[in-house]
Amino acid sequence: MTFLKAIPERAELVYLMVFDVAFLLALLFTPLCCKLSVKWGILDDPGHREIHSQPIPLLGGLAVFMAFAGTVLVGFFGLLWLGPQYGLEDFTGGAVKVASRLFVILFGGLLMVALGMRDDKEDLHAGAKFAGQFIVALFVAMSGIRLTLFIDNIVL
Repeated sequence: MTFLKAIPERAELVYLMVFDVAFLLALLFTPLCCKLSVKWGILDDPGHREIHSQPIPLLGGLAVFMAFAGTVLVGFFGLLWLGPQYGLEDFTGGAVKVASRLFVILFGGLLMVALGMRDDKEDLHAGAKFAGQFIVALFVAMSGIRLTLFIDNIVL
């Protein structure tokens, strides 16, 4: 397989570093988002359909997104900064090539998280939430982002 030739020696260390960064950021952001959720009043109160007896913080999605985005950004800028020193110029060039698409995806994710936070705070109507999700997805699609992993189609 030709792509295996492009993987640098000791690539498992890169994967381990990415995992470590994601884990540490999630460990950092989860309690922070719990505190913010309580401070901002974004809580799931107990009710007749709920199984919990105390209010539960609802900003877990924000913590996950912040850990994901932080990991992507650390990886991207780390590759730009350290890539040439470790003979990863080909990967650095590829990262620069896809940077605009990467940031569109991150911005779309940020908009989705903001919509979810608003839904948690105000309990949006399902139609309004779907419309918001559709608009964000349309923005991402109009920017040229396509999912072609499983579909080989020039239209998509």
